[in-house]
Amino acid sequence: MVFLFFLLLSSLFWLLIKLSDKYTIVQTFDLRFTDIPAEQWMPKQESQEIRLSISTTGFNILKFRLLKSSNHVISLSLSEVPYRRESGNIYTISAENMREELSLSLGIDAGDILFNENQIFFRLEKLESKAIEVKFNNAMQFRNQFGLYEEPKIEPRMIEVFGPKQVLDSLDFIQTEKLIREDVFEGFSTNLKLDIPDKSLKTAIQEVRIEVDVASFTEASARVEIAKPESPQLRLFPAEVQIFYSIALRDYQNINERDFRVELDTTELASRPTLLKVNLKTAPAKAKIKRIVPDQVEYLIMKK
Repeated sequence: MVFLFFLLLSSLFWLLIKLSDKYTIVQTFDLRFTDIPAEQWMPKQESQEIRLSISTTGFNILKFRLLKSSNHVISLSLSEVPYRRESGNIYTISAENMREELSLSLGIDAGDILFNENQIFFRLEKLESKAIEVKFNNAMQFRNQFGLYEEPKIEPRMIEVFGPKQVLDSLDFIQTEKLIREDVFEGFSTNLKLDIPDKSLKTAIQEVRIEVDVASFTEASARVEIAKPESPQLRLFPAEVQIFYSIALRDYQNINERDFRVELDTTELASRPTLLKVNLKTAPAKAKIKRIVPDQVEYLIMKK
């Protein structure tokens, strides 16, 4: 037993010494490209094999040879490595330009990598593009008497989207991720990611800025005289209506009755209806109209 123990111990030391030495091997890796420019796409996103001569310790060789196949995949970012177009849709990367990225990915010194090929070739194709509107997807619940002062601002509101033509033609807008908030009573701004509806679509912008303006609202009303046509001469009962509206407190003092205009609808007058409708023709943009009382009036046609 003592003999076997020392035999195993010496074998272990021998193995550690051997694994500490440097060896040169030829290893095949799957090269996968990432960070492809938004206006381009790589057909099928296929990986490409690359053969490297690696001079490294036995420990690293053991890792390359024995560990699971996912460790044989090298990701190469096209935003970090310079590349150029060779012809048409064919692009190339110089092997030397990949050295630093590969050394970081493999965990070995850059000088320990020898390339069997001077260049790596790959294919990139141009995508169609379209300007698409961004819409704010939300489920906000406001505190009582509070609400949106104006439509939320989205920056940018229009984004350029790249993708296959048939997919772009069917796309009218892109929503943000859904924002859920309760008891909202003050304005806020936030960044939201885009909810891209199809995996074949790409955009250089991944999120947008949302600015939400919230105000406290109050109920108000205005008495407005109904505008009548010059002919025929009509007498109305009543001659004015009351407009009920909601307005932000910050705008309450800036609105008066002269900002509203109500007109009599005489399109049905020839048939002599009992009542005539009234239409709201002008109102302040900040006022949210609730109702008009009455919305129909009696009338008399005056003889000349």
